[in-house]
Amino acid sequence: MTKENVIRLYKHFCYLAKGKFVESDFDQKVKTKNPEEEEGRMIMGPMSADRRKLIITSAERSKAEYEKKNPWLLDEVKEEVKKPKSKEKPKAVK
Repeated sequence: MTKENVIRLYKHFCYLAKGKFVESDFDQKVKTKNPEEEEGRMIMGPMSADRRKLIITSAERSKAEYEKKNPWLLDEVKEEVKKPKSKEKPKAVK
């Protein structure tokens, strides 16, 4: 697995572990084999409190495993958070 994929999955587990997700985060598009057919959607629907707890617990466990297997990961994510994201548009060169 590439370094970028490890960081992406770790951030995903951090997001889930916080518990700020909604049901629509789990909706998916279903692709078809034939290009003429219309794609479908799989909708999660209402989520029970037990299901929510299960997702959070699983994400916390996965997050801990990633931190244990990849000790460099915490430093990488902290560096990305420290970098300010510039919202300024680049100036045109004359």
